[in-house]
Amino acid sequence: MGNFVSVRGWLELNEEMIPQVREIIDDVANTTTLSKTPIEIAELYNRGWVFPSDKVNWTSYIFYGADVRLYHLEYLKTQFKLIAERVKRRDNNFVELFKDHMLNEKDLLDYPAGLFYIDDEDRKISLRWEISKGEFFEFIRQSSEIDSKS
Repeated sequence: MGNFVSVRGWLELNEEMIPQVREIIDDVANTTTLSKTPIEIAELYNRGWVFPSDKVNWTSYIFYGADVRLYHLEYLKTQFKLIAERVKRRDNNFVELFKDHMLNEKDLLDYPAGLFYIDDEDRKISLRWEISKGEFFEFIRQSSEIDSKS
């Protein structure tokens, strides 16, 4: 049957960033240099993404949830890394407010934030992926953290 991991979590972002996220998901699925996952498997795992149909106030949330074969986890990791690196928006309101301050370009950008949990049913694999300020982070979750979420 093979080893599976449960992948679940969300991205928090500005509505204007949603098309950038969709484009990255499609690019990774359709570009063999970005993914060694066959297109039919990529399309299957892409169905785990859930996008908002309507805007609710000012923040948009995109969710991901699926059970994924362990050897295809790298496919999703590539998507998440590229989302962290490439999705951004210049916040012109922020720029105007702080125009007299010395800020670097990265301070003037708005990035998605994300949190994802990855676990297998035997609890041999337990990871946390985070997306923050244009970067992707991977952490090994400690057993006490896992037990408190069960």
